[in-house]
Amino acid sequence: MIKTVRTKRFFFANDGFTLIELLISVAVIGILASIALPSYQQYVLRSHRVEATAALNDIYLQQVAYFQENYHFALAENLTITSNEYYTIAVVVSPTATDETSSTAFEITATTTSSQTSDYTCKKFTINQLNIQTSYNSDNTSSTSDCW
Repeated sequence: MIKTVRTKRFFFANDGFTLIELLISVAVIGILASIALPSYQQYVLRSHRVEATAALNDIYLQQVAYFQENYHFALAENLTITSNEYYTIAVVVSPTATDETSSTAFEITATTTSSQTSDYTCKKFTINQLNIQTSYNSDNTSSTSDCW
């Protein structure tokens, strides 16, 4: 004798997600985004700082090389300054008292522009002929240990 086994099947009229499940998943995504987004924004600001300090060091090395050949520092128009959309780079060369075309001191400054202005910790970077690197925050107080 052969027995037939009947299985019970449950059919639901609606196989989708409930409103509570959707609200919970949206809340979890919102919490994760609120944690991740500020961290990402800080990471982007720090990466632009690296670009600025690299540009300053590049110009500093150009000045040192020029000084070794000519016994004075180059004027700003004789340097290759790479443009950066997040920082404005300026070179100030101090001429000697006897000759306007030669100089014994310089200072290179990178100041925040565009979206980088929200970086309140490191608003301005400077480097001089003695390779003294400084940075300033939005209150114009030194923040060198945090930025370089």
